[in-house]
Amino acid sequence: MAASIDASVGGTSSNSYCTLGEAETYHDTRLDNTAWSGATGDHKIRALITFTQLLDEWIRWDGSTNTSTQALQWPRIDVLDRHGVEYSALVIPQFVKDAESEGALWLLVSDRMADADTRGFSRLGAGPVQVTVDKFDRAHPIPDSVASKVRFAGTLRQVRPNISRLVRV
Repeated sequence: MAASIDASVGGTSSNSYCTLGEAETYHDTRLDNTAWSGATGDHKIRALITFTQLLDEWIRWDGSTNTSTQALQWPRIDVLDRHGVEYSALVIPQFVKDAESEGALWLLVSDRMADADTRGFSRLGAGPVQVTVDKFDRAHPIPDSVASKVRFAGTLRQVRPNISRLVRV
């Protein structure tokens, strides 16, 4: 079944901050957009919807949601732009749409969803081979190219390893 975008501002069933047309406009001006231009419309839509979910899950946005019934984190109130002017609660700011579009491209390049589970190494050996996995060295699901677009309106949530808590009964 083909996916469809609902980019209604503050809608109860919205699943994307930008329309496919807005994402196309963003990528028309981007230098390296072959992954975007080579993707099908359905893949682009799925990437936009998926990255919207990642933005809402991994960014701790400033301010508050405009209504309690909106499906997404934007529009928001009490969020100031770079010049100290509050964003309107009637629109999705362009930087949010650009961040979603950039992130959607990032998803299309390869299976980046799996990257969040990869782990780095805290030690490598040469003689008797020794490799130690660092469980705290994990890729963040929000790429730097997107984090730089949203840094003045929210902060990245930290990636933490899955740690089970023992609770005494």
